[in-house]
Amino acid sequence: MCHLENKVLQNPELRPFTYCRYVDDIFVEVRSESHLMELQQAMESSVLKFTYELNLHNKIPFLDILISSEDDQYQTTVYRKKTDIGRCLNAASECPQRYKLSVIRAYLRRAFRNCSSWTLFHQELSGIMQILSNNGYSNTVQGEDEELEASTVEEWSVVVPPGQCPIPQLNAGDHLDGRPGNENATTPNLQP
Repeated sequence: MCHLENKVLQNPELRPFTYCRYVDDIFVEVRSESHLMELQQAMESSVLKFTYELNLHNKIPFLDILISSEDDQYQTTVYRKKTDIGRCLNAASECPQRYKLSVIRAYLRRAFRNCSSWTLFHQELSGIMQILSNNGYSNTVQGEDEELEASTVEEWSVVVPPGQCPIPQLNAGDHLDGRPGNENATTPNLQP
């Protein structure tokens, strides 16, 4: 696949504005649908076949991220399929407390990693709290090991300098790994 990418993407006529691949999922931002067709045709010059999905209302899912484009900026948040019914390890299950805490940590880590603004992060936290509540979790951590509870709080205590936000903003044309698409792109400072 890398050989094919190197061959096709060196052509300036075919090169998309944004190209990100994870295993067999590819996110591209192109000029038009005809540009996408040309890119698909060039990529299919090998034995590989590609399918595509166009954005709907300027939103498209990529892996576990919902990417929306507004005012030449990307906004990202957690994506859940329509078939997701919000089930996770139940709080009343016969599992060690550390597994239950791992469920909470995983949800928080995913929200922190995927949400591009504090507003979206807090919206996702509301959804996480509802999912956890539906699965029997309470608002407090109850367990035999208070040190485990204290380490969890310390792990998620994030020091954010005033006026700074650790969540990167992406502008249209930027790479999804945070590299700017052009030298004039900046990351705005957000208030937490």
